[in-house]
Amino acid sequence: MKIAFISRSRDPSLLHIDSDGGGVTILNYALGLGKRGHDVDIYTSRAVKSTKAGLYSNLKAATQDKERVALADHVTVIRKTVNYIGNDYYQHSLDFASNLDSFERYDIVCIFHPVTAYGLFHLNKVPLSRTVLFPMLISDEYKRFSDISEKYVEIEKSIFYKASRICSPSRVESEAIMKKGVDSKKIFIIHRGFNERIFTYSRHQIKKKQKQVMLVCIGAIRPQKQQHIFIEIVKLLLEKGIIPKVRVVGENKIFYNEKYEKYYVDLRNKIKKASYENYFEFTGALSQLEISKILKTSDIAAFPSVAESFGKAVLEAMATGIPTIMSNEVGAYEEFSRSQINSLAVDPDSKSFANAVLNLLDDPDSYSFLSRECKYLANEFNWDHVTDKLEEFLKSGI
Repeated sequence: MKIAFISRSRDPSLLHIDSDGGGVTILNYALGLGKRGHDVDIYTSRAVKSTKAGLYSNLKAATQDKERVALADHVTVIRKTVNYIGNDYYQHSLDFASNLDSFERYDIVCIFHPVTAYGLFHLNKVPLSRTVLFPMLISDEYKRFSDISEKYVEIEKSIFYKASRICSPSRVESEAIMKKGVDSKKIFIIHRGFNERIFTYSRHQIKKKQKQVMLVCIGAIRPQKQQHIFIEIVKLLLEKGIIPKVRVVGENKIFYNEKYEKYYVDLRNKIKKASYENYFEFTGALSQLEISKILKTSDIAAFPSVAESFGKAVLEAMATGIPTIMSNEVGAYEEFSRSQINSLAVDPDSKSFANAVLNLLDDPDSYSFLSRECKYLANEFNWDHVTDKLEEFLKSGI
């Protein structure tokens, strides 16, 4: 197959600058299909350096020196310059789409995010009958942590109606899309995956009545990820005589959204005000191999996020065997349950997470049980298996 991936804002060749889960997912989808002999062209925007742009955009512009980059055999990134600088995503989408040729020559066109689809659909750039939309994050999730205009909700809904097929990572998200009046027959579920050569399984164990605990939370530092509740979690654990250390793994120098930078600065200030600096470690962005090593040397992974279409970081953590506490808002929880893999999900608040940590520390048998359950993830959630399902799904649309 000749396949076009259109991601607009995510350049999967620049994960050292933007480690967002969307870029990682696009990269692994493309590499997996490329290994199977399919030609994959990934179209993304090429930033322009400007005094009006922020650090992230200018760093991206300085790094995107070439228009075409070969990532692997059969996989190429094609960058198209977008001169628009501002916060109007719809205008950015239109400018991006206007610089693209027709995609009629492709067997399948995969569009990542409704805003990307907006410009492409408006300018009739793609063959709708051979187009698959990957929503990435829908308005229902955005509403959990930010203000979303009715215009956005209506545009998203119209995109869902126009797309011939929609690929969702979880039943939770697919059901939310169906509630918008979208025909269930056009929605298909393809899970996110993990690299089992990097996130290798090892059994974790703890001692009964252990008085110290190493917690780790992985993901972009943003309001929806709720890293701030770890301040209260630390307080509650200290009150119970447990000395915690919280490793926060995520980009903390380059922000493409001012709101995210403010959230991070406020978080550090609140930690300082509480005199909890010794209980926190901010690692910054790390490679997948470095993340895997941190997971193997931590006791419990915790993900209190309130907005996730799936939860890639949760999956990667569990793959290493570390007992993991996730928010019951994470789409991955139901997918694990359907695959008969036991996992631990609680309400996304500090008290629920602190109690879950305490329960695991008080019960080494339950801790070991959760660790053992993680080894079954490779049967269904590794990237090779996910790519098999994706390839079959894409072929069915030709």
